[in-house]
Amino acid sequence: MTIKNFTIFGERCSGTNFLENVIKENFGLEITFKYAWKHFFCNSDLSNSDETLFIGIVRNPIYWLNSLYKDKHHIPVENLQSIQHFLFNKAYSVCEATSPRPRVLKNDFNYVTNKPYKNIFEMRRFKNRFLTDIMPTKVKNYILINYEALTKHYEYTLNKIQSSFNLPFKNPNAIIKVNKYKKETKRKFVSQKKIELDTSTLVTIWKNLDVAQENSLGYYIGDDNQQFKLQENIKFIITN
Repeated sequence: MTIKNFTIFGERCSGTNFLENVIKENFGLEITFKYAWKHFFCNSDLSNSDETLFIGIVRNPIYWLNSLYKDKHHIPVENLQSIQHFLFNKAYSVCEATSPRPRVLKNDFNYVTNKPYKNIFEMRRFKNRFLTDIMPTKVKNYILINYEALTKHYEYTLNKIQSSFNLPFKNPNAIIKVNKYKKETKRKFVSQKKIELDTSTLVTIWKNLDVAQENSLGYYIGDDNQQFKLQENIKFIITN
């Protein structure tokens, strides 16, 4: 069956906007959100989706947390009082976070307990597990990539997507290099922003992550924890 459109599942600040622009520019496919909004995907109905390509994306946890804490997308106000509140308060998402009565997005609750996640580390662990273990059982056409594969091995990653799902490139003569977050913006794409978290916070983050899961996604801590150089390898999970 021919793939007619695509959708993306990934956390906030994990590269979903850039990925969307890349797929549109190189394959000419339109994005659909009929199954779920891209960040809040664990409680969605994925039936009748054989003509859709699902792309999951994960990002280096340190850069991801650094960006999310800075950009504050859908984060409740009480979790922004300090980095400790951000990391260890109950994790849930809100709409219009700065309004007097922000709306809680229950569709982003823990998909096992139907309650807020214990903290942001549990949220990452469960949502990553959904992308690695559950999505391949739910849909026909699925690929999970890490953000670093897309940014550092751009052509390789696009060729992998093309060959896995027999997608024709919009321009058969050359892969199109995208340098903006979104097609309709002038904002230039920057693959990684400067880490603004101190070393002790970085070590705390790593100690609270599911290290085995992070390793399976291609993220490894170096031998010298104080330097905190996170090694990254390309990882793909493909269902077709």
